[in-house]
Amino acid sequence: MSRLLHNLPIEDLNESNDYLGVVDKANLIKTILESNTDQFHEIKMFALYGEWGSGKSTLMKYLERELKSDFNTFFFDTWQFEKDDNLPQTLLEYLLHKSESLGEDFCGKILKYAGKILRGLGKSVKVQYKLLDIDPSEFVKEFDKEEPSFYEALKGFKTEFIRWEDRLTKEKPKKYNIIFIDDLDRCEPENVLNLLSAIKLFFTYGEKTIFFFGVDKKAVQQAIQTKYKDVVKSEEYLEKVFDVSFSMPKHENVLKLVATYFDERDIQGEKLNEKIAIFFRKLHFTNPRRLKKVLNKYILLANVKESLEEDHAYTKFIGNITTSKYTGNYFETILTLYFIVLKESYPELFATFFDLKLKESMFINAYSKSGLTSQRSINSLKFYLKKENITIKGLDLIFNASTLRFDNTHNETLKVSTIFIPNNILGMEDDLNNSGDTYNKIHISEKLIDFYFLKYLCDNLESFRKLQNYSDKSISDIYQGIKQIL
Repeated sequence: MSRLLHNLPIEDLNESNDYLGVVDKANLIKTILESNTDQFHEIKMFALYGEWGSGKSTLMKYLERELKSDFNTFFFDTWQFEKDDNLPQTLLEYLLHKSESLGEDFCGKILKYAGKILRGLGKSVKVQYKLLDIDPSEFVKEFDKEEPSFYEALKGFKTEFIRWEDRLTKEKPKKYNIIFIDDLDRCEPENVLNLLSAIKLFFTYGEKTIFFFGVDKKAVQQAIQTKYKDVVKSEEYLEKVFDVSFSMPKHENVLKLVATYFDERDIQGEKLNEKIAIFFRKLHFTNPRRLKKVLNKYILLANVKESLEEDHAYTKFIGNITTSKYTGNYFETILTLYFIVLKESYPELFATFFDLKLKESMFINAYSKSGLTSQRSINSLKFYLKKENITIKGLDLIFNASTLRFDNTHNETLKVSTIFIPNNILGMEDDLNNSGDTYNKIHISEKLIDFYFLKYLCDNLESFRKLQNYSDKSISDIYQGIKQIL
């Protein structure tokens, strides 16, 4: 359980370390590219859509390696050159640098023409009528009377680009070139659009070269909206730029990734790693990069628990979590994971989790809107929202209760459920009489991760009740441990 995984692309991706589940999709794309090379004179712009952290870079690195026998491959990481004034120019210089034995004279010619046609690109793209039309007048301003006209430079660049393509494919026993463009979603909006426009307009003259982009569609759409406001629809822009697009596989099955951190020890007749994987799916928290970050933090905490003496100041903040040495308690394990998720990916929810005044105000407002004006209920609510009452100790008794009531018995189940009800509650149907479906009795503005955790909590009350080895730590202790140690 002590192994940490990095967040870099997996360079040696194979079936055994395919934690992201992308090999099958990568092989499918490989087959499509290899079987449609006769269309490369017309279809040249490919996109792989996927959100940040979904594994686009890993898939593209795998493709680059697998296609080397048939393609001259290039991998251009745009983020490395983000500070360059002209990304299209940098891309060309990169391609020439990676192309062997071209000679200074050849490189000088193509760079000369490219410098002139790319100089005015950022302000030359028109959007009034046709996407990606160019306005030559903006380019003409970049030329002295003694220099070639824009049209002559454009013609010269086209000729030299085809020469580059032909020479590269003749020198090596490979008929085609594929240029991977990665990390566009990390670049400034202006740089993203300038690079896409330049490649579409000026780098697709040949018949043997294709471009394969890793694209966070939301990031590009935001870039389009930032520059063009409502003049250009982002979907139309992307359809105009890319000839063919693929999507990253959905990461609903996170078991392979989780299994690198948690083993198969038995928990109530189920394998621990499978239960943890189901837990993350129920939270809709399956982005590989974010998930790895959370699991790495959990392992660091588990290592602290194993390494420190029991009387150490920090151990009082760590619950009875599962480690390589300790079986632990499943509820305290997932509670710890949940707090790490909040801290890493939902900092506002984490910061306000123990803002009990906020919760009290939110509840009273929800009561009022729902016509639930029972003073007894409100008084009970205020009692439950006292930090000293929110404990894990004796959860076997807490989850014994089959109902969830606002009454003077100060039901322990209510204390736990109350603290986990989402902050964006708008109203409720009644006094939350049934603990099994609390999440169905509240009205919220949007279902976020705190709602999904409450649902998971309610759906598993009976199994939590049967767990052994609850610690004497409070929910506040575990929360503070995540806050202070991590």
